[in-house]
Amino acid sequence: MAFKLDTFKDYENQLDKGREIDILDPATGEATGFKVVVASYESKRVKDAVRRLSEERRKRGRGSKEASVEEMEEMTMAVACAAVLAWSGYESAKGVAVPCDADNVREVLDASSAIRKQIDTAANDETAFFIK
Repeated sequence: MAFKLDTFKDYENQLDKGREIDILDPATGEATGFKVVVASYESKRVKDAVRRLSEERRKRGRGSKEASVEEMEEMTMAVACAAVLAWSGYESAKGVAVPCDADNVREVLDASSAIRKQIDTAANDETAFFIK
């Protein structure tokens, strides 16, 4: 069998396309009905976000200095937010579907370390993007 570069290009596309995960209740391990489509941390989308954050840091004159804990936490949060592509099953207290936009993603990930950890784990599990 001969090596074909196109096969690997298809893999890269899969990382960008993302995969759907069920958000689990941290106490019971049961599905909550909240589903999130997560891109890989190796996806173009997330890498672009990291580049933007690094460039912003460089422009502020912090590029060569050691990052503070707050800066590292902010970068970690921004990268996790960039990995969220879409969601379903999340409603407001009034029963209205909450759109998956940058502000709402940030609000959810800020509010729940359990959700953030599940997204982080999914985005980090590169091989899971290829399981059919």
